[in-house]
Amino acid sequence: MKPFFSVLLVIISHFSFIFILGTRVGDFTSDTAKTFIMFYAMPFVFLVINSVLFYRTDNKKQRWIWFLFSVIPGCLFIVSAKYQPRTPGGFKIFPEYQLEFGYILPAIHFIIQSIFLKIWVSEKRKWKNNR
Repeated sequence: MKPFFSVLLVIISHFSFIFILGTRVGDFTSDTAKTFIMFYAMPFVFLVINSVLFYRTDNKKQRWIWFLFSVIPGCLFIVSAKYQPRTPGGFKIFPEYQLEFGYILPAIHFIIQSIFLKIWVSEKRKWKNNR
């Protein structure tokens, strides 16, 4: 139950940052929702897998590192998307947040969770070979 609580906590932290900062996708239609679901599916699956795997270990430090690296980069990206620089004409580069939240944020999570999965697998191989 703890791994799924951790996944829920990661998702809640990202949604709370989005809500507090007021960064919402401007045109949230069914096509946009389908795109978001499609691009968030793999990072979400990796997030759940890593959560279960890291809660199988006895090392609490690794759990905290996984949790913090699952929350902090996404929240920092949400803050940077909200306070993005303006073009010389005074317009925001991505005013609708569709590119940031639809493609870049899932890519960040996918890369981070892939790295953690590779770390976990390599540590288990090392441990198995040393046995």
